[in-house]
Amino acid sequence: MIELVQSLRDAPVMHLFVLVGFLLVVFGAGARSPLGRLDVAGRVLSAVCGVGLLGAATMMFLGIRSAREALPEDRTEPGGGTHVVTPAPLPGPPPPDPATEAAPAAAQPGVFPKGKPHHGPAATTFSLPSPTPTPAPATPFLREVELPPVTQTASWGCSETRTVTAVVNLPPRTEFRSAVVEVAEVDKAKAFRRLEPRYEPSSRTVTGAIEFEGLDRVFFNCPGGGHATIRLVVRAAVP
Repeated sequence: MIELVQSLRDAPVMHLFVLVGFLLVVFGAGARSPLGRLDVAGRVLSAVCGVGLLGAATMMFLGIRSAREALPEDRTEPGGGTHVVTPAPLPGPPPPDPATEAAPAAAQPGVFPKGKPHHGPAATTFSLPSPTPTPAPATPFLREVELPPVTQTASWGCSETRTVTAVVNLPPRTEFRSAVVEVAEVDKAKAFRRLEPRYEPSSRTVTGAIEFEGLDRVFFNCPGGGHATIRLVVRAAVP
């Protein structure tokens, strides 16, 4: 009964058909007509028209109920609704400095290669101190955590397309890793599409959005506006 009342409220055309059809059936049954007393042919015609209008209203009611009970179509593209950032690799050891490479072994003092006599004083070699390597900057240890999710309610009307967004602000000293936008409790929707979340490094905000499409009208009757809940889940790396 509640569903019938709601259908009559949301579908004025069906409501009109029910009202007029009921009156025509009553007039056809022999009740007093505002236009005067009807003959047998007029009453039969009135009853037939009334039954036809009630039948059409019944078809409208079934069409509206079928549209409401149909599951919404998920038009999300493969991999849509998710945004993942691959973290940069940790810095490795610095490359070797050519200046610190071991030089070829020099001749020791007073020793000369064979076959090449030397008549001068013995050569003296000097060794330069090796430069002190500069330590690499310390990289803080990061761990990935899930930030508190943000939920947002969405609503739309018949034959209406609406995009609803949810925003998460990253806390200080955190690095964005991934974001997933989810949808739940979808009611009276023809289709929905989860869009890829966006991350803005300048404002440190993550935005997720879902596009909803309302139900089509059934014989000029609106099956009712819809609603849903979207949820944005963000993971970040923290020290």
